[in-house]
Amino acid sequence: MIYASTGNPGHWSPGLRCGLTGDDHTHEKCNEYDEKLGSGPFDNKWSMTIFARKVDTGEVVWAYQMTPFDQWDYDGVNENILTDMEIDGKTVKALTHFDRNGFAYVLNREDGTLLRANKFVTVDWAEKVDLKTGRPIKVKAHSPFDIGVNTSACPSAMGGKDQQPCAVDPGEPNMFYCPTNNWCMEDEPQERSHTQQGTVYVFANVYMYPEKPGITGKFKKFDVLTGKTAWEIPDPYPNWGGGMVTAGGLVFYGSLNGDFRAVDRNSGKILWSRKLGSGIIGNPITYKVGGKQYVSVHSGIGGWIGLPVTAGLDLNDKFGAIGATAMAKAAGLNLIPQGANVYTFRVSED
Repeated sequence: MIYASTGNPGHWSPGLRCGLTGDDHTHEKCNEYDEKLGSGPFDNKWSMTIFARKVDTGEVVWAYQMTPFDQWDYDGVNENILTDMEIDGKTVKALTHFDRNGFAYVLNREDGTLLRANKFVTVDWAEKVDLKTGRPIKVKAHSPFDIGVNTSACPSAMGGKDQQPCAVDPGEPNMFYCPTNNWCMEDEPQERSHTQQGTVYVFANVYMYPEKPGITGKFKKFDVLTGKTAWEIPDPYPNWGGGMVTAGGLVFYGSLNGDFRAVDRNSGKILWSRKLGSGIIGNPITYKVGGKQYVSVHSGIGGWIGLPVTAGLDLNDKFGAIGATAMAKAAGLNLIPQGANVYTFRVSED
């Protein structure tokens, strides 16, 4: 089988997706659904969904929707990682997915049974995920809905983790090494006024801010079965580059400040750090040539999080780039040099 996930429904003014401005009957159903925040006709199937398909035919074997009736832009497109692990006394062919919505999901990859769903960052839009129904128990106070009403929610639309992949050692299949974003947001749905080429199909004002001043990213070792964090490294800059774990006991990752680090995977102690020429959103790789082991990583600020810097946007526009300008200003990303270089280091044999 092949596993792939889908993104968010458009637009970010969720009330309009279920007829907020339609006839009274539709409006009543829409409000009733929002009050219940549960099962209903407005789930926006099959957005935010992990699909398992047969490789030969494309036939869907199972599908699991993580964020029904998405109200936060919690795209479900993060990586799906396959390991075999012991769960509740049984060996399970598992799929692990760290979602933008802040939950780390563990499913049986053969039949799609949801086995675990634990918060790996601060999450207030949902109390928990009901393992029996597979649905999140949403919190109305943090669920943007009405047009012109500002609502706070954690994590931000960029997610507890975005495009940056986690790492895992198959020999320790329940422990994942993950870069995280520690941001919240204020979301104000807007009236849909027009569609025009070059205009982002959003219709919402989004302002992003650090969950805790001075700490905007963390790199952590996380147990997906217990939901416990073994250790974490706080960082003043978001971590937008992937992690890599080695059998030799190291974890490599880079921050948007350009710090490329080697960490003891057991203790979380930073053993080595090197300042590169730009922020890191690349994923480190390791390989051998002539019996020598090397680690390479791409350095160069970019992605959604780096867009305000690379495009020269006005950082005083707190809604710019769908909230990325406020994030860039708060984290000082405009002070980071731009660049595009690949750095290679040889791993010491000592």
